[in-house]
Amino acid sequence: MRSLIFVFAIISGGFSYSAGAALIDSGIYTTDTNQDLQWLDLSETIGMSVTDALAANEGWRLATNTEVEAMFWQAFPNYEANRVGFDFAQYTTDPNVDEGIYTGPPYAELVPDVENFISLFGATVDITSNVYYAKSNGYYQDEDGTWRITGVLKYLVDDVTDYETYTVNGLDHYGSYSGSANSSFGTYLVRATVIPIPAAVWLFGSALAGLGWMRRKQTV
Repeated sequence: MRSLIFVFAIISGGFSYSAGAALIDSGIYTTDTNQDLQWLDLSETIGMSVTDALAANEGWRLATNTEVEAMFWQAFPNYEANRVGFDFAQYTTDPNVDEGIYTGPPYAELVPDVENFISLFGATVDITSNVYYAKSNGYYQDEDGTWRITGVLKYLVDDVTDYETYTVNGLDHYGSYSGSANSSFGTYLVRATVIPIPAAVWLFGSALAGLGWMRRKQTV
């Protein structure tokens, strides 16, 4: 009986990975263990309309507003405490309207969030093609069905301050869009995380059969 419990513990332990919520780089997609989702890299759908992005990526679907918002707060845990308004833009304290965040000094703690987002989701504008800034932005639909974008920008040299600045584009950032092809945007596409439960059941069954065979052999 102890052997059986031990085998079950090993097997079940191998399929309980989602206990710690995180966004994890998994190649061309990011694994979201909090929502049990995979997010296709934005760099995979650069310059495509939402319709074309869906057609080119079978098995993926458009992320919902709720899923995008949950991903956003995972990606930018320091965002809420560091928002700041500027005279040259209509930034507000409401996370669901036109909004951004300047992350140059003294907001340096947000810089890793921006860098990590570009690393996870890929650049939709890369420094190899643009000497001024890098960008990682994608389309999604808000709760009203309006096309929006969210993501980040990394300015390599700011004309005013002459140092790197970083921007997190807030939820529902910069008004509405059409969802048409844009050379600077991708689309937030997701699919469910594949959980090989049938394989686990097969493995557990095989372990039980093996234990039964060993016991019969010992008895003989």
